Amino acid sequence: MSAKDFALQYGHDKTVQFKIEQSNILGVLEEKEIPVIEDISRAIKEALENPVDNSAPLKEVVSSGDRIVVTVSSKERAWLRSRNFVPVLLNELNEAGIPDKHIFLIIANGTVDSSYTKEELEICCGQEAMSRVDIISHDCRNKGDLVYVGMTSRGTPVHLNRHFVEADKRILTGGIAFHYMPGFSGGRKGVLPGVSGLETIYGNHKLKFHPQKGRGMSPLSVRGSSGLTASHGNPIDEDMLEAAALAHPDFLLNVIADNNGKYVKVVTGNYLTAYMEGCRFVVENFGIPIKERADLAIASEGTNPRYTGLFGLSFMFSHANMCVKEGGTIILLADWTEEMAREALENQFKSCDLDRWEQELRKNFTNEYSDGLLFSIWCLRRNVIFISSLPDDLLESMGLIPAHSMEQALSIAYGKEGRNPRTYIIPHAITCAPLPNYVFRP
Repeated sequence: MSAKDFALQYGHDKTVQFKIEQSNILGVLEEKEIPVIEDISRAIKEALENPVDNSAPLKEVVSSGDRIVVTVSSKERAWLRSRNFVPVLLNELNEAGIPDKHIFLIIANGTVDSSYTKEELEICCGQEAMSRVDIISHDCRNKGDLVYVGMTSRGTPVHLNRHFVEADKRILTGGIAFHYMPGFSGGRKGVLPGVSGLETIYGNHKLKFHPQKGRGMSPLSVRGSSGLTASHGNPIDEDMLEAAALAHPDFLLNVIADNNGKYVKVVTGNYLTAYMEGCRFVVENFGIPIKERADLAIASEGTNPRYTGLFGLSFMFSHANMCVKEGGTIILLADWTEEMAREALENQFKSCDLDRWEQELRKNFTNEYSDGLLFSIWCLRRNVIFISSLPDDLLESMGLIPAHSMEQALSIAYGKEGRNPRTYIIPHAITCAPLPNYVFRP
């Protein structure tokens, strides 16, 4: 038998090398080769003039005298580099007769801390936008800045930032990628959670639970909880769409980036139909259909990952889950510091009794502890090996099996799955998703 050599990069400067027998490899799951956009400003302007869904271009959507609000992604989405396209958007609005004084940006923080340093504002919005227009940082906990606009069919009360609601025209910006809860990021997420109140966000995110108490997470709401990866039928997604409809967005500009953070696609137009075209592009280029589940998956966050901490690990974990059998084994490669791990353990993990943990969250929901619960449930269903130099007891407290080298990790995996486990390799597990039994119905 012959072995194939692999070198997986992760974090900012780490690489692991290992061999896998050729006969054991079911596949190396990677995105398609997509040409990157070289002239970003030109691509953005062309997209604003020629929406992907054949809807009206931006200049025909707005009118002279309109007060315009543009949502911008938060500091936790710095990989989107909104500062690259915001000036082009402002210039296009100027050409349509909208002066800078009638335009303002609102940072769609969701539950992210709304306090920003000057440096963080520059990362999100760019120096040019900071010098030209007013910027508001949305605070989901400031009830005085929220207005009620209606209720979704699932009973989520929709409270939105009043500055967003009271504008004459509302433009959503952001980025589209796979997301382990609503299916995809971007689009309607600019409204919920972006500019929504805490009660609205938690009401929506509670839909990750199974309708029956004691059943954990709903397989329709959380990617990786089953073999299904769906946009259609996902209650979190559908609830978000209803909330967005109550906000009446007028235009959308979303970008799609590859695993190196380079733009590969710009979609503009109607906030729903243009967004769906973007989701379709993500499926076709970052989704990898698979015919069978493996015994073992080796998943890396890749270099300069767009998400870190438990959030980033959850993206990796959810994608690896989808290509590994129940009871199988996953090896995760992510560059965690001890500070990150202890922060996750302290703020996101509540109890060893998962049933009690679930009961408490159903009564007093928080995003942080619900993510920890989801992670813990996943760890019960797979053997999850984490390679790091962190203390073993710290990782074990989170349900992870510690390993200090790939050699040790493979030894543990072979002890659980035998010497010849069917194996998938996922070099960029945050951005790329295996697609078993995939359903995409816009």
